[in-house]
Amino acid sequence: MKASILLQNDHVVVAYKPNNIDFDLFSTQLSAKLREKKGADCKIIPSFDLDKDVSGVSLFTLDDKTQANLNTQIVDGEFEMEYYAVVVGAPIQKKGIYSACVKRDGQSGLLNHIPLLNEGAINFSFGYSVVEEVGKISLVKISGVILQQELIRFGLADMGCPVFGDKDYGGDTLAKDTFLALSLVDLRFENPENGDVLSFRAVPDTKPWTYFNLDKWFKI
Repeated sequence: MKASILLQNDHVVVAYKPNNIDFDLFSTQLSAKLREKKGADCKIIPSFDLDKDVSGVSLFTLDDKTQANLNTQIVDGEFEMEYYAVVVGAPIQKKGIYSACVKRDGQSGLLNHIPLLNEGAINFSFGYSVVEEVGKISLVKISGVILQQELIRFGLADMGCPVFGDKDYGGDTLAKDTFLALSLVDLRFENPENGDVLSFRAVPDTKPWTYFNLDKWFKI
């Protein structure tokens, strides 16, 4: 799926960011495209970042008031994000809640388990469920407001099913030098203008995603 604008109004811009594109570069390119359309400077504020190796729906605001509203929705749990990942293997429990307390290792640069009371600890959790299994890989849905996608990668690897292509956490055993198969597919939030719920979906359409019955699960 190519980069595209899913919604643009006076307050928000929703766009799809493909895999392997730096988020700052994506934001700059999006700003330039909006300037071409509007014929004026267009300042966009990201509500959250997507890592370079992560694809999916991205959300930007056009003013500070809207950004504050969306930040409140995130804090109050009214903001919904559903990631999907292709993983190597499958979790032992096909559905559940994963939680951990982690900190980045100063030498390796990767996340490690640490006690909750440690300084700099990140305590997080997410719900997960296996959608479909095909051979040695599985399609897994991850629910929860996770703004740092590496937490998902760590959690899935910790469950014994690293994200396909994730060389940092052991997900490159089936294929080397491939894109990381983690994407923010579904995003829902309340429209700051009128309170309506806005819902967006963007489903990756390349391998290894296409090994699964995407038409069935996403009705595309």
